[in-house]
Amino acid sequence: MTPSSAPVSRTFLVRRLGIVTGLTAMLVLGTLAPAMADVPVGWEEAEPVSGLQFLMVLLILPAVAFAVVALLSWLSASRAPAYAESENAWRNPEWFGGPTKGVGAASARAELPAGEPAHVESGGASARW
Repeated sequence: MTPSSAPVSRTFLVRRLGIVTGLTAMLVLGTLAPAMADVPVGWEEAEPVSGLQFLMVLLILPAVAFAVVALLSWLSASRAPAYAESENAWRNPEWFGGPTKGVGAASARAELPAGEPAHVESGGASARW
């Protein structure tokens, strides 16, 4: 057995999981330290927030914004599209980068009889480029 194909030991996995968990906990707790700081000198103490204000900011306002966006989306989708009545709404198909004579030329070439070989100059399964 080569070292690269050897199974990973259980102690190695436990050690790696411990290191990853410890580093994650240190990162999270390190970012929480500024939140526990005292109010700087000269600043006023913040007013306590009531439970209703907390719910209003975190639940009610986002729900109202979601409802408004959903209502506006529904209203715009329920209307008939304005372009459907236009005379330019249904154009002939256009193939960018296709044959210079148009889509009809490509269709005529594709519908050749099975007995007659098409004159092919390059590409395809013939491996001639």
